[in-house]
Amino acid sequence: MTEDMVFLLWVLVAWAALYLASRLTDLKRFGVDVKPFLVTKDSPKMREFLDRLSGWNRRVWLAVFNITTVVAALMMAYAVYFLYVNIQRLVSLVGRPVMVMPALPGITIHAYWVPYFMAAALVVILSHEMAHGVAARVHNIPVKSAGVFLVFVLPGGFVEPDEEKFEKAPVLQKLHVLSAGPVANFVIALLVFLLLSSCFAASSGVFVMEVAKNSPADAAGIGRWDVIYAINGTPIRSAYDYYVYVNSTVPGESLLLETNRGVFRVVVRNCSGRACLGINRYYNFYPLRLRVPPQVSIHAYLTAYWTFLISGSAAIFNMLPLYPFDGERFLYSIVERLLGRGGKWVRGMLNVVCFSLFLLNMLLSLFRFGFRPI
Repeated sequence: MTEDMVFLLWVLVAWAALYLASRLTDLKRFGVDVKPFLVTKDSPKMREFLDRLSGWNRRVWLAVFNITTVVAALMMAYAVYFLYVNIQRLVSLVGRPVMVMPALPGITIHAYWVPYFMAAALVVILSHEMAHGVAARVHNIPVKSAGVFLVFVLPGGFVEPDEEKFEKAPVLQKLHVLSAGPVANFVIALLVFLLLSSCFAASSGVFVMEVAKNSPADAAGIGRWDVIYAINGTPIRSAYDYYVYVNSTVPGESLLLETNRGVFRVVVRNCSGRACLGINRYYNFYPLRLRVPPQVSIHAYLTAYWTFLISGSAAIFNMLPLYPFDGERFLYSIVERLLGRGGKWVRGMLNVVCFSLFLLNMLLSLFRFGFRPI
């Protein structure tokens, strides 16, 4: 049984136990609602916090949300452009296509990435929803409920504005509310990018993520989180350096791997006609500029990297004019204002076009790269 399968099994067992406990105990009196693979906790304090935050200098908030509206419109245009261009790259040999797949922990994302994915998702979703909530309260749109949730293994927060009041609000106010969340994610992605650029030094090795059982590396004692700095005295600065060096060896050759835990002797094995050590997944090691153990640098970098990746993806794809993303209601609010009821057919057409682009990207990604969890 693979690590991913074990992870999914434990998640299912945990959810079954939680659901059974919720049936035996009245958790609703604590504001906790448990459903299959969904737990929500309403938080009056979060609503109070939104009220206090939105009450700070309304003129500044209005200026900020005017900017987010423009930025969101540009992000929407880029999202559609990206999907269109990526299709061309997927079907041709020109350019570097991006694999487009839904993020499914244990299925499209390996189990060992889940802690970083969860930490990043919590930051991304909370900031997204809080931004929506602040924008709503600035325009005196009531927030009916706010709190935190857990869906399967995805943590986050929710803010539910009064839908009736929202629909009656002027178009610009709607655009302010809808644009706030995606642009908040975009800002976080920019901040984390600056953090990655300034706090981490250039790659100075590779860290090991996955070692095949009974492989030469496994037999030598090399495991996850080990950092390889050199092989037979040759510096290994990046994953590319490691790949080139190992592929230049021959089966039976003895290698000395210099790592953060000392020197390991590994004998190269013949794997289907090519040399291999059994280190299946390895990545660039970017040390923090502070003097900390290598594992601290690895975990800090992975947390920041996943936050950047998910924040940027959420910012762009949330502005797609496709239900249920924010971009769909954002664009429809404008179309409805211009065309009235006649805007409904435009809304439907845009959904069909964007869904086709999105689906085609996923199908072509599957055809081009195969089913390959990251």
